[in-house]
Amino acid sequence: MDTNDLRVLEAIMNRPRDRENEIFSVIDWEKVIQVIKDNDIKNCSIGLIEDWCWTADTLTKGGSIVYEDHAQLLSHWATPHLQDDDTDIKYPVFSRLKASEFSEEDKNILPDEIRDRLNSMLGFDEVN
Repeated sequence: MDTNDLRVLEAIMNRPRDRENEIFSVIDWEKVIQVIKDNDIKNCSIGLIEDWCWTADTLTKGGSIVYEDHAQLLSHWATPHLQDDDTDIKYPVFSRLKASEFSEEDKNILPDEIRDRLNSMLGFDEVN
């Protein structure tokens, strides 16, 4: 690599990012509900498939919601998935959104509305 190559590389690395238009894979709670319902899943986890052991958290266990908002559920490079913990099958449960279309503060939160729908629709008894 010569000096010109290094200058080009430095310019690319230091360029301003258009944060609002950056595309992310974000958890889609509607897809989570549909996958659980369609597959009659009682024990599952959610997280980023490409970095599962560092980003996943249990969502349901024995038919009860046990999620404590610890999973990483948004990324610009990895994709949120739901894993059926009884079969180890992973299902994609994400949508691709611009950064301006979601709140990063809510990236790992199970919204109350979704929690309520899971409880009523699937007959779960909430633990937390």
